[in-house]
Amino acid sequence: MHQINTSFKDKFYKSIMPVIYNLGAAVVIVGAMFKLLNLSGGSLMLGIGLSAEALIFLLSAFEPKPEEKNSSASYPIPSPADQDKWMHYMHQIEAMTHTLSDMNGLYKKSLGDKSMLYDHLNTALKSIEEASSQSEIFKKELTALNEKITALNNIYTKTLNAFKR
Repeated sequence: MHQINTSFKDKFYKSIMPVIYNLGAAVVIVGAMFKLLNLSGGSLMLGIGLSAEALIFLLSAFEPKPEEKNSSASYPIPSPADQDKWMHYMHQIEAMTHTLSDMNGLYKKSLGDKSMLYDHLNTALKSIEEASSQSEIFKKELTALNEKITALNNIYTKTLNAFKR
């Protein structure tokens, strides 16, 4: 008999009460809307909805509390015979944790090495860019020198031709 009574209480509070609660809230909202719009029946709906909500709150005060579950069924405590197996398992977990930490350190180090590589590449590219600009200056100066030597060569040619006459 106790099982049937508990079953009805569970069904009532878990299935029927939420429906009644939502219906009461809907009637209150529609009644408030009717009241705001000055439509007929708003006062009646508001009264019925608020009365239903009051009844629901009254019944909710008597809702049975959920029973606490036995956690030992979910989390069994190992027997002394299984203690060695658990210790071996814990050592394996600990070793795996250390391995993962070491791998994480190596990963971070490799990221740092890549960062240093990119810094070196960036420095090299800046040096190449500077050398390129310097070679442009050198090319211009060499062109100017070539023009001056050509002009000087023309002067020497004219001077030699003048002495030949």
